[in-house]
Amino acid sequence: MTNILSLPEEISEYLSFFQLVYTKPQFERFSEHILSMIIDPKYTSNRINKHFFHKVNQSTSNRFLTESPWDENEVEIKMFHLVNSYDILPKLRIGALDDTLSHKKYAKKMEGVGKHHDHLNNTFSYGHDIVSLGIHTEQGCLPLALKPYVRKENILPTMEFRTKNQIADEAIRHIHQSIPLDIMTMDSWYGNNTKLLLALKSQRISYVAAIKSNRNFTINWKKQFVREYFRTLKDKNFTIVNIKTSKFRLHKIKGFMSKLRDVTLLISQMWDREEDNWGEPFYIITDLHNKSAIDILQLYLKRNPIEGFHREAKQHLNMESYKLRNYKGIVRNLFLVVITYVILMLMMFNKKMKSTIGGMCEYVNKCCETVSFHTVINIDRELILQGDIQENLGLVA
Repeated sequence: MTNILSLPEEISEYLSFFQLVYTKPQFERFSEHILSMIIDPKYTSNRINKHFFHKVNQSTSNRFLTESPWDENEVEIKMFHLVNSYDILPKLRIGALDDTLSHKKYAKKMEGVGKHHDHLNNTFSYGHDIVSLGIHTEQGCLPLALKPYVRKENILPTMEFRTKNQIADEAIRHIHQSIPLDIMTMDSWYGNNTKLLLALKSQRISYVAAIKSNRNFTINWKKQFVREYFRTLKDKNFTIVNIKTSKFRLHKIKGFMSKLRDVTLLISQMWDREEDNWGEPFYIITDLHNKSAIDILQLYLKRNPIEGFHREAKQHLNMESYKLRNYKGIVRNLFLVVITYVILMLMMFNKKMKSTIGGMCEYVNKCCETVSFHTVINIDRELILQGDIQENLGLVA
């Protein structure tokens, strides 16, 4: 296991960006948590001392997450400034809104846990439901926020209940102030919420959102469920397109939805090779009326990499394996996951490396081993030189 004597330059340039928003001891703890999260797949606060030559009290590392008086908003804004200081963001900034479940089957004493719908298994599972926001880049999804949602029955006395859509709205507004967004993509959980879509429009952010089949849509003065409209379509009403290795058929039409007013509806079906038939229809709405059907679908597909972020952050950066009971500590741990992921992606971008987050963790670990080795060699050399000088002066026998 790496015993770190000093931070490698490869990561210290990113960590130093946060130095002014922490006190000196806080910044040391911050750096220890970030670096430990990268190099240790089993990272917890209890294991930090295993990685550093200098040792601190274990409770000090824990208190950095649960009690230390640093301002998350101030640090988050600093992270946005870090992102803006590099040329990683494309000109058209496409956001992705999603949520994921951090499974905590046997951790019922953790604050804020509850039963949530598990989209992967289509069941209800115990854990933390986490609202996630990211932005599309050529390197994948760059995460910008992880915000836990707590069900009303699991709310603590010191907490204020907020729905997932309210959490998403607040997070988008906060991000948009520092990193202006052009388009927000989302699945049907969020796309079905008219208030959220109106909130986006009020900020001049366009939306490309999936909706459920029972949403009302008015075409030619006739109001009906989108699935009912789909049943009226013939093969000639669709356009067939190929995107990478997949084949789709698309139908686009302008209509009207209550409160949203003018809306463009896209109905998409993907060809199922095994069934040798078109799959289930997928419904997308947008206020980008001048975009073609294939453009709308391609914009929506840019939200897919956020699922890759969930997978890699859970596997490599403690997004699911944390063992904290304190809710504030859990919120801050997720916040550090975002910062760590951002640092690794910026490092990958700046060094023009084609890698994964797991690969970047291995790279940083090797950098730490190299720095620690050379530091030990230099210390030994200095001690030897000091010994030679003392002997020449006759100070030692």
